[in-house]
Amino acid sequence: MGRIMGSGKYPMRYINPITGAISPTSQYVNEQGIKKQISTKYQEYEVNGEWLKSHLAPHVRETIRKILNTKQGYMLYILRQMGCSSKQREKKRQISTGRERVYR
Repeated sequence: MGRIMGSGKYPMRYINPITGAISPTSQYVNEQGIKKQISTKYQEYEVNGEWLKSHLAPHVRETIRKILNTKQGYMLYILRQMGCSSKQREKKRQISTGRERVYR
């Protein structure tokens, strides 16, 4: 059912996030009738007769591997880890003091 898009190597399809229906197009209409883009979370590639999530497709995995093996990729990884650890510290502090975050 999929059509060849993206890198042009593998047929791809999209899954509607609301209904779960399979679609060849990258847009869907939400409950209010507004057209929305389908995120890559709901995108699949057909590789060797099997439908895989987008992050498991061979060409995407190779690209991610190449990026992570550069200095820029390393710095992005470190920055992401720093953000996660600071969020964990903040959450732990809130639990220990009994405070809840107030959004304004």
